Amino acid sequence: MKRIGTFAVATVAICFLARTTWALPPTDSVAYDMGQPSSPAAGKVLGSGSFTVAPAETFVSVKMIVYVAGKQGQEVTCMVDQNAKTWSAMAAGLPTGTYTVVMRMITTGGNGNDTFSTTASVDVK
Repeated sequence: MKRIGTFAVATVAICFLARTTWALPPTDSVAYDMGQPSSPAAGKVLGSGSFTVAPAETFVSVKMIVYVAGKQGQEVTCMVDQNAKTWSAMAAGLPTGTYTVVMRMITTGGNGNDTFSTTASVDVK
């Protein structure tokens, strides 16, 4: 009888653990919309996308950083819709060329320190 009880407890424990979903805490992220960023004309870069903010963080800003020929051309603070968690930006007056674009979101944690979430760089012609 004792063995059956141990077996039953072990079976229940295994079933419970198999059904439990282990999730990591939410993190900050910033992303481009499909097909973004783009350069509709020489000297201009457009970008749009979305972002998420972890519950323990406070949103500060999203910035689009455009590099021209390896040098920083412009850093633009994006327009943001906090409710929809979307951003959009335009950099204009850039020299003609190929642009490398990086998005950076800044949040502040409960300790007062800034956190940076950055996309991979994207080359735009």
